[in-house]
Amino acid sequence: MPRTTVVAGQVATATIGNDFAQLTYDQPRNAVINGSLEIWQRGTSSLAFATGVTNGFMADRWQAFRTGYATGATGSQTAGTAQTRYALRLTRTAGNTSLNTLNCLQNIETANAETYANQQVTFSAWVRRGADYAGTTNMRILSGTGTDENVMRVGGFTGQQTVVSSSRTITTGWQRFSVTGTVLSTATELAVQFQYTPTTATAGAEDWIEFTGAQLEIGAFPSTFQINGGSVAAELANCQRYYQRHGLVSGAFVAIGYGSGTTITNTFWSISPAMRIAPTSVGFNAVELVDGAAGTIAVTALALHNPTPTRTIVHVTHATNDTAHRPYGLRTTSAAGYVELNAEI
Repeated sequence: MPRTTVVAGQVATATIGNDFAQLTYDQPRNAVINGSLEIWQRGTSSLAFATGVTNGFMADRWQAFRTGYATGATGSQTAGTAQTRYALRLTRTAGNTSLNTLNCLQNIETANAETYANQQVTFSAWVRRGADYAGTTNMRILSGTGTDENVMRVGGFTGQQTVVSSSRTITTGWQRFSVTGTVLSTATELAVQFQYTPTTATAGAEDWIEFTGAQLEIGAFPSTFQINGGSVAAELANCQRYYQRHGLVSGAFVAIGYGSGTTITNTFWSISPAMRIAPTSVGFNAVELVDGAAGTIAVTALALHNPTPTRTIVHVTHATNDTAHRPYGLRTTSAAGYVELNAEI
């Protein structure tokens, strides 16, 4: 029987009576993950714009920065439209005088972007503005010829091309806008982007834009909005391929391990769902080690050791020695406690 490979993000279908070798695979119509803004693992308010390529994430998969990494802007969750529950608001801080562009984008990994090479594509979303908004808003599709790059890196994508970039006249009411262009046959990566360039010298309290229902699809016109994963649960799993945050409940155990008799304790992680690559960084807030005798040790650092997409060892550093061979649990100390694994593009 011929072997068939299922690509992550695809759905297998078959006619009754077909065997496995006759399965067909349908790419999700919408290439944008979390286009409905349902998933917010990093929080929902006062989210910081990027100061570099690796940060500035808002709702999952959406990254925001100001041109030149200028300050004076934040992101937050707000109510969506009749079609979606939530929207992402990009706010220029009241009193801010910088006219640098507010950008919000999503990089689409090569395994998914290659499907769109040599195709006419349409990027659509519902967009609206605040009462103090004054400026221009562009919707853009960008392509490149590299592999899994972040378009925010110096120089952008390798072989970067603008598939389409067009301004839209937005109002205080929700409107669905779209832009259409043709992707080069050599494209191996894509990004979709919103740009708000202010023209008012001093921002007011309602100087913002919001978007929701973001969709990138093959075709010359936008179709009915559809989330990438088909369900909120599947959309969460898609987001967790790139980033996972564990904890967020006081006293939650996120890993177990054993003492070494030194200031480093080894903890062991089974990563589910599997990440797109081995996680590249680990972060934490408000966590501690608890031993089998109910003693606690303050944590000062975490470090990945031999990570893969499905498992890793995390070295937990602390100021005082642990007890060799004693079991230890890594747990949160408040509802704000977490450990995060990052495999973002």
